[in-house]
Amino acid sequence: TTDNAVYLATLSGNVGIGTPVPGYKLDIDGALRIRPTSAPPNPSNGVIYYDSATNKFRFYQDGDWVNFAEESPN
Repeated sequence: TTDNAVYLATLSGNVGIGTPVPGYKLDIDGALRIRPTSAPPNPSNGVIYYDSATNKFRFYQDGDWVNFAEESPN
């Protein structure tokens, strides 16, 4: 059976989705979906979103939105 439960490891503060023993602050067993949107207001370093206008993942770093690394053309 598929385990779709969300677990909170209270001693470590880790959260697991689909895993009862999360090894990181957020530990997901399976695919992660980030729904397309526009840039969130009032971002801080480390915020990630999927830009629906450019179809790219972006992250906020040092006062600016930056595209995640793109594959070089062959």
